[in-house]
Amino acid sequence: MGAGLSMDAKLPSWSELLEALLNQENHTPYKYINSANSESISSALGYSSIITGRYASDGYLKDDSRTEDDNKQIFIDRIRNVLYKKKKYKSTLIEAVSKAVRRKKTAQIITYNFDDLLDELLNKKGFYSVSGNMIPRINQIPIYHVHGMISRDNTKPSNSVLSEKDYHALYSNPHNWANVVQLNALYTSTCFFIGFSMTDPNQRRLLELAREKDKDSDQIEKLPHYVFLKKTPLKGEASKEVNEEHWNEMEYMMSDFGLNVIWFNNFDDLPKILNYISGITNDKPKL
Repeated sequence: MGAGLSMDAKLPSWSELLEALLNQENHTPYKYINSANSESISSALGYSSIITGRYASDGYLKDDSRTEDDNKQIFIDRIRNVLYKKKKYKSTLIEAVSKAVRRKKTAQIITYNFDDLLDELLNKKGFYSVSGNMIPRINQIPIYHVHGMISRDNTKPSNSVLSEKDYHALYSNPHNWANVVQLNALYTSTCFFIGFSMTDPNQRRLLELAREKDKDSDQIEKLPHYVFLKKTPLKGEASKEVNEEHWNEMEYMMSDFGLNVIWFNNFDDLPKILNYISGITNDKPKL
């Protein structure tokens, strides 16, 4: 599960979250950053989400007037306040995912999102949130938060992988639990990627590692996983033929990662596609 899942519930996008963590108008430590110059800050950092995340977190964590633990807690609380601005959240996509995983034989859910909106729907149905080095409960299906989790009601342990330093620590250790969980799923399961742009370099690296293993077996001709991608036309005056060639190349590139592409035209179509695939409805959506 990627950021698109949470955005359907009107939670902030990754860039919106980072901008809010930087902007002094949102009571951050950066007194020199406001809505007028936050774009310039992102530009100066190469529009890199993990470098911007490091820039943002440093402002909270380097305050010597408080303990390191207090600084971390203030930063976590700030992320929670940005994530959960509303009291109620409704998402047809999250509801469709919840129904699909309950209906089909789902071994586990792996999410890259901080929020626990999907967890709230599934925790009473035999699923269990896992973050950090927590151990899944026996006879329950884990929901792995591999980049950390910040619960809405603040009743669960909270942590985040947000900055460049966090990513380096996570992905430099192949034995880190989050890496093991992801690679194990890619090696042993059929995975569906929902809410992704498939541009995250760390995710692509893990997919490449898993695909390299297939090259040593008779599985290389098979594409074991699926990704839902929005069919967005190229900007400008690209012809229909040019767009088709572009989408074909996207499919070829995804196949290098072992991914079949399931295209959709509008985000409103995605819940309908999930309902059809999981057998909740027999109405085949038009793609």
